[in-house]
Amino acid sequence: TEWAHLLMPVLSDVKFSWNGITQTTQERVMKNSKLDKQLKNLIEFLRVRDDFANQGKNRATVTLQLTFMEVNLLEIPQIVKFGISLGVDRIKGHHLWAHFKQIKEQNLRRSPDAIRRWNQCVLECKNIARQYLLPTGKEIKLENFFELNEQSGSSSIHPQSVCPFLGREAWINHSGRYDPCCAPDQERLSLGTFGQVQNSNENLMKIWTSDTYKNLVNNYTKYSLCQNCNMRKPPELK
Repeated sequence: TEWAHLLMPVLSDVKFSWNGITQTTQERVMKNSKLDKQLKNLIEFLRVRDDFANQGKNRATVTLQLTFMEVNLLEIPQIVKFGISLGVDRIKGHHLWAHFKQIKEQNLRRSPDAIRRWNQCVLECKNIARQYLLPTGKEIKLENFFELNEQSGSSSIHPQSVCPFLGREAWINHSGRYDPCCAPDQERLSLGTFGQVQNSNENLMKIWTSDTYKNLVNNYTKYSLCQNCNMRKPPELK
């Protein structure tokens, strides 16, 4: 709780990675994790958050973030119910980056049948959100829970989908390298090199306003990685 108390005054949103409702699924997806410990940490953080907010101070939102895939598909509606029961504000997910063959069968965009089952999951989750409200009286927010065209395959989330990152978010990796988004690292390097914020002759705003970055912002749809990106959002959801 020490970190929670220190950060609570300035936090806007905190994400907890949560990929299963059962111990088997959660610990299979997130190696070396312990569901009981994660649950204890989440409950304690929510308690600190609520105590802080009840004093009229900052109220950070809490998000459970997951990857949509075959192994946890049936548990996703239960994760939504679980989040509501604890007072979590948002459930956010994205489809699996199936960028190596060992996980391609986990990709819910791999076939019309898989997409059909994903679409059914979306409808179930939205019904749960409408039926069971948060203690605040609001619906839990479901982010990236939208139906897919059964014939689209894995080529595109949506023909007019847009990037939710470029020009909106800045990503700095552990070494200080500026990254344009959260794509898998090796694939992301195909977008170019933008700079190091730790270099004496560079800083975040200099990189942000550079011609190299602006070119990517304006022309990302020409890159194969971006064309097939599963993080892009339909225009009505951007």
